[in-house]
Amino acid sequence: MRLTIIGCGDAFGAGGRLQTSFQVRSRGANFLIDCGTTSLIGMRRLGLQPNEIDTVFVTHLHGDHFGGLPWLLVDAIYVSNRMRPLVVTGPRGIEARFLTAAEALYPDIAKAKRSFDLSFVEYAELQPHPGARDRTRSYH
Repeated sequence: MRLTIIGCGDAFGAGGRLQTSFQVRSRGANFLIDCGTTSLIGMRRLGLQPNEIDTVFVTHLHGDHFGGLPWLLVDAIYVSNRMRPLVVTGPRGIEARFLTAAEALYPDIAKAKRSFDLSFVEYAELQPHPGARDRTRSYH
């Protein structure tokens, strides 16, 4: 497994650090944990390819944790020519919050023609996901 810290700063980029976003690569999986507004900038600086991300896991609905999603979509359509599906998973309301933010930041982007599927999986906080397996282990 490889973890790349794209950003770990606060909402204001204090100290020049970008907003929260981590890339994880592991055995064919490539995903982001959070996608702050500065995530795409950070990915480009680090030479990471946005089209290689399969899933974005959003921890909570603060802009510095999900505000980069509309820009990831704009990039996917108009810059990177994404072809593979993108899944966004987050707390209940992530899809509606994304659509509201995307419309405010780049009108009609969610309706734009694209060459990939964009899907949302919402989870209930503090509840096991119906598809999750019990992976509890004891470590000594």
